[in-house]
Amino acid sequence: MQKQPDLEVKVFFDTLSGTASIKAKKQLLAEKRDDGNVKKFLDYLLNPFFITGISEKKINKAAVKEATIQFTSFHELMPYIRQNHTGTDEVLANVQAFLEGAEDELRSFYMGIITKTIRIGCDVKTVNDAFRFELIPQWEVQQAYQIGKLKMNENEWFSLSQKLNGVRGTYFEEKLISRQGKEFNGLDHILADIQNLIPDCENWVLDGELIRKNIDHVSDNENFRLTTGIVNQEDGDKSLIQMVIFDILPKSEFLYGESKLRYRDRLEQLKKLKRQIRRLGLSALRVVDILYTGTDMSMISPYLDRMIAEGKEGMMLNRNCKYFRRRHNGILKVKQFYTVDLEVVDLEEGTGRLTGTLGAFVVRYKGNYLRVGSGMTDEQRKLFWSDGISLIGRVIEVKYKDESLDKRTGLYSLQFPIFVQLRELGKQESYD
Repeated sequence: MQKQPDLEVKVFFDTLSGTASIKAKKQLLAEKRDDGNVKKFLDYLLNPFFITGISEKKINKAAVKEATIQFTSFHELMPYIRQNHTGTDEVLANVQAFLEGAEDELRSFYMGIITKTIRIGCDVKTVNDAFRFELIPQWEVQQAYQIGKLKMNENEWFSLSQKLNGVRGTYFEEKLISRQGKEFNGLDHILADIQNLIPDCENWVLDGELIRKNIDHVSDNENFRLTTGIVNQEDGDKSLIQMVIFDILPKSEFLYGESKLRYRDRLEQLKKLKRQIRRLGLSALRVVDILYTGTDMSMISPYLDRMIAEGKEGMMLNRNCKYFRRRHNGILKVKQFYTVDLEVVDLEEGTGRLTGTLGAFVVRYKGNYLRVGSGMTDEQRKLFWSDGISLIGRVIEVKYKDESLDKRTGLYSLQFPIFVQLRELGKQESYD
């Protein structure tokens, strides 16, 4: 086993993890541009198409079979795992045998790479930007623009559906993948229902949202909070999580980057899935409800009012377009409030009863500096203020009513900016 080079990668990953600034991370990565070993480990960890099928829980499970293959290096093991990403007992036995023979200081590092649980605070875009070429393919799914002032064509067909308030999940290669390209664990009940629903499911991609079944009728926002808590936990019962499917296309077309069918035809496929789910009694799956289809633009406002009255976030408007693995205006967000991801550049202390806690985040928006002082709980204000400088450079999600332009300065601002959440490490600012 090549102990020293792999130890050097471990030390480098630890350094990346302990570095808060994205700019500093990019500088560290750029210094490793010609280090083949570092690049291999980055690919293992961050490549969304490198699926291992092995979770932390599974890798720690007692072996029930004898190993049949011996590997001399980690780089010999990983292609085997990629080709055999089913996580069967035989594969697990061979992986565990390799780990048992690894040095103590490397064993946990290797396990973290295999299970993709090591956190270095960098996403694929950060790595590729630092190397100035695409080292790692990016996991992209279809994303919507805000409807804003987009002018639709006269008599153009469109559909409206509820904007789901959950965790994005895409069924790909018999796994459920997050928007960040990470595999979800503990959702075998959903995978089993998909296998029952679609016999050749390995050839299809289902795009949707993971949402907790709202059995206790809590608010939409509270159900979202409960959903994220369940989905993100390593262990525990996740049987209340349901996948709400809102799009479907063949895997080959997903990999190509666009579908052959336009949305009206894909919607017919979704309707067939909905009937089949009902016939089979599959409780872990649901197809999104369509509120309206047609050409009457005046229907948008009353349906949005209905969603807001029901405590929902808003609606999605689908035009009759292909599915593209990128953000495009064939699918639009229709909301009372819009959201952006903005970088924190400073923290302001509160006054009065908020003295000694966070008063406001100072963020940068299109060259302007804005204060975001509402939306945090008292507990969050205490926690964020105690975290202090470590939050500088992090990204927060902010919702707002509208964008405004100061004619005097030429700078854009946001009306009623409200804190939503602290985004994951490595997340970069985005106005879409």
